[in-house]
Amino acid sequence: MDDMDERIMDSMLLDLYGSLLTDKQREALDMHLNEDITISELADESYTSRQAVSDLIKRTKKLLRSYEEKMGLLKKRMVLEERIEAVIVIVKELPGSGDAVACLEEAKEAL
Repeated sequence: MDDMDERIMDSMLLDLYGSLLTDKQREALDMHLNEDITISELADESYTSRQAVSDLIKRTKKLLRSYEEKMGLLKKRMVLEERIEAVIVIVKELPGSGDAVACLEEAKEAL
């Protein structure tokens, strides 16, 4: 997995499991992943060392991955999205299926 894929996965895990983290963990990882704040900038803002922030980020990512390993919500979500997409492809072939396709696409976006 390349860095971009890993970053996207970490961001998705944060979206799913962020409420299980402490405020400090959630905010630091959110700023780092979604706002492109560097570890140095986070350290400056929090008046801590870069090493402390780096450790916090690494521990938090590890924690999110352990949540996914135990609960599997991201995997289930991805499987559900694939299945909905497969149904959309089939339904699009049916005459007069515009409303059904729109509902399915809306359901997929709601995930």
